[in-house]
Amino acid sequence: MLKSYSPPFVTETDQPAPWLDCSWASALMLANMATLGKYPTTRNERQELRNASGDHFGGSNLHDVAIGIQVRYGWTLRWTARRGRNCSSGWRAATVPKCKDYTAD
Repeated sequence: MLKSYSPPFVTETDQPAPWLDCSWASALMLANMATLGKYPTTRNERQELRNASGDHFGGSNLHDVAIGIQVRYGWTLRWTARRGRNCSSGWRAATVPKCKDYTAD
């Protein structure tokens, strides 16, 4: 049976606006959800995850997040689109069968 775990909340609003890295705060919470809290929920870890992606300016997207998670944590994210929606609305945990593996171009 899986343990019930809620990762600590991570936000980009802990520093002055503009806030452009909510994707990285969410990605860090996802990583902690998957590992039962293995990673520090700090501003520095959120920034290191973004730095690992090579994305340094403006807002980020799931493509950037997938690269950052692959480089920093060694994971390959898997997702699937549901009912014709784009991948960002349908990405699910890696346990979903028949999902396409993400590979960086």
